[in-house]
Amino acid sequence: LNTLVKQPWVVPADVDSSVPVLTTSGHQDKFFVPSNTWLVVGSDDVYSTLNKVGGFKLSENALVFSESLVAGARIAEKENFTGIIFNRKESTDLAANLLENGFIFPARNLKNSPDATGWWKRDGSDVVNWRNFLQEKYNLDNIDFDYGGGWAVAEGPRKLKVESNLITKNNIVLARVMKSSLGGNIDFYQGGSLIGSVNTSQNRQNSKIKEYEKADFLWVEIGRLVSESPINIKTQGKLDVINAMAVIPERQWRRALYTANSLLSKNKVISLNNNAFGLPEIFNPSQEPSLSYKRINPTDYEVRVTGIRKPTLLVYSTSYDPLWRMEEEESISIYSLLNGFPIEKDGVYKVTFSPQKYVNWALMASLLAVSLLLVSLFLTRTRKKPL
Repeated sequence: LNTLVKQPWVVPADVDSSVPVLTTSGHQDKFFVPSNTWLVVGSDDVYSTLNKVGGFKLSENALVFSESLVAGARIAEKENFTGIIFNRKESTDLAANLLENGFIFPARNLKNSPDATGWWKRDGSDVVNWRNFLQEKYNLDNIDFDYGGGWAVAEGPRKLKVESNLITKNNIVLARVMKSSLGGNIDFYQGGSLIGSVNTSQNRQNSKIKEYEKADFLWVEIGRLVSESPINIKTQGKLDVINAMAVIPERQWRRALYTANSLLSKNKVISLNNNAFGLPEIFNPSQEPSLSYKRINPTDYEVRVTGIRKPTLLVYSTSYDPLWRMEEEESISIYSLLNGFPIEKDGVYKVTFSPQKYVNWALMASLLAVSLLLVSLFLTRTRKKPL
């Protein structure tokens, strides 16, 4: 409560209540159109950095986190955003975020406690225990997204065998690994052949999350597969963590790199890697569209937007669910928790919860069945009536 009341956007409510009541100084409506849309490559601690920028308002700047469970590939293809924000990431991370398949998550075959190999896992849903482990045991912290695949953890030199039907000769192998001052080397083998290595050690970071040193997850190109046999991983550091691997044809990876470089050349790029970024005015409103909506029912809305001068997003302020659709196109995760739909021009848009149509069909079928039953009962009673 003390933390909340200190926020500039919170004011005590003037009501007589037995419990504390707070109100916000302002809020967005159920639907709104932000002036800018940013593709964020990195974790959501970007909020704390951007909030220090004068004039930055979340209501005017929608954030799409490309490393969350729902990647930013679709919105990147449409280029419906103002620019790209790198939060302690590199162009390789953006390219990997544009991949749509080929992922392997080693943590999914591990247990929460070390097995015979010494490896163990933490799931993304267990982020509190994961951060507590890093903080209490190693004085590290990390709040990166995990693509929904969890973290495979090796404390000290360890070996791990990764098996998958995705492993195909001549495909390229990528790995998303944690880099920290406690890292070492991770080697990737097939049989006795070394595919490639990645150095997971980095100098002690000046940047911290509270009093803890920051660790970062980064995508690294490992090398080319030499067969269909399992991939054997060997670690050498005090603490090494693998979030994901990707096994894809070389052509697909080169295309992702090309697309990433093309996006970087066409759009504004802000790098928070060294806390050095562009002028605050890039966050200022660049369009002020008008919006109105009609609630047809709890799962069906009609939204009218006018004054669109550039491609943007229509944001629906309810918990993200890809089953929310606008004109049959599924929503994109905005701020990693709301629904967003790319729009490019003025118009009337219908936003619906797609499973509802099946409920409606079921209701119609039920009504038809009841109607037929009533007609049948009526006819039966009529036939039995004495003359």
